[in-house]
Amino acid sequence: MDENVRKIAEALVEAVTGLSPVSRTNWRKLSRDIGTPRQAVFDALEALTAAGYISGWVNGAGYRLALPESGG
Repeated sequence: MDENVRKIAEALVEAVTGLSPVSRTNWRKLSRDIGTPRQAVFDALEALTAAGYISGWVNGAGYRLALPESGG
């Protein structure tokens, strides 16, 4: 995983709890908070979606973490 993607992924894990989406506004704020260009954040979100770490846009509202099923 690219270092920028890793940095963004770690920030997303910290920023997103439960089922709260990372909205357009939030990911722009996230880019400022971690000092990464917005396009890099968007590219990382797309890469994380493709890798299955997040579920992508939910009803156009934002990204959600693809949390593993609990239990076994």
